[in-house]
Amino acid sequence: MNAVILFVLPMIVALALAQRQQFLSVDQVCGPSNDNTTRICMRSNECNPEHKDSAPSCGFYGGIDLICCPGAPKLVYNSLVSLRYLKQPYLDDNIYRCTAVIATNGLLITSTNCVSDDASSNPNSALFGVSNPSASAWNHMEIEVKEPIVNHNKGYAVLRLAEPIDKANLSVHVEKANFCSRTIDSQDKLYAVGYAQHNGINCGLFKTQLRLVDFNECRNVHNEFEMLNISKRTHLCLRPVQNSRTNLSGPNNCQRCLIASSSVLHVEQANGSVCVLGIATPTMADCIQSEGPLYYLGIVTE
Repeated sequence: MNAVILFVLPMIVALALAQRQQFLSVDQVCGPSNDNTTRICMRSNECNPEHKDSAPSCGFYGGIDLICCPGAPKLVYNSLVSLRYLKQPYLDDNIYRCTAVIATNGLLITSTNCVSDDASSNPNSALFGVSNPSASAWNHMEIEVKEPIVNHNKGYAVLRLAEPIDKANLSVHVEKANFCSRTIDSQDKLYAVGYAQHNGINCGLFKTQLRLVDFNECRNVHNEFEMLNISKRTHLCLRPVQNSRTNLSGPNNCQRCLIASSSVLHVEQANGSVCVLGIATPTMADCIQSEGPLYYLGIVTE
């Protein structure tokens, strides 16, 4: 049965492309591959020559020939979204800034540095299933965001979607986060994943390995927003592992900052499963790529 499934996958990909061709653009997932990888729409000259001749077309975008190239790492962070805002100060354009995580079918969680008391500075929609929101314009991959519910003392905000994800007719597959149901152990690996930034605008996803350190190591963390309710009961103190920041997509000239981007803490467990454990605590606003300790608010389900 598995052999049959693998044999028909290329035909399924081709059919899907024919139906969705008008929506596909650079860096968008365009189908599965026959191994533990994903097919990504990319410029034909960027695809591995080994796969180029057999890769289906994604169509044209901006006069560029795009093909559905296999071999991209399988995206396991499809519960992350990029938030869209009106560009300040003239509100005449949109930009993507900050990371959020899908909590339920109708709710997202992000950090309080991604929301504001000024309605025009709040996110107006969420972009799903895109690893590099700066690459191009998107269609049928966004849902409008309503006014946030903010907990300033804890450093997080809940965003309500205008319509549930399963009713939104998105052209991409996304899933709500698998929140961790237990505390971490010595076999687990900790990673922060979020959107890198350039001049305050989201670039591609990046990943940084973290290690749990004594809570006292965070006592000198500069708390720009004077968040008072930080304690061992609700927060973790972590430190980036040196030279562990890697781009999952997008250009290399973006700052891979953990706090300003509202990065999300993931646990890769010994059995290979991945769960979400927390979200960066917004102790600073600037996008600074630091190796110092930082706080994450823990999110653990029972």
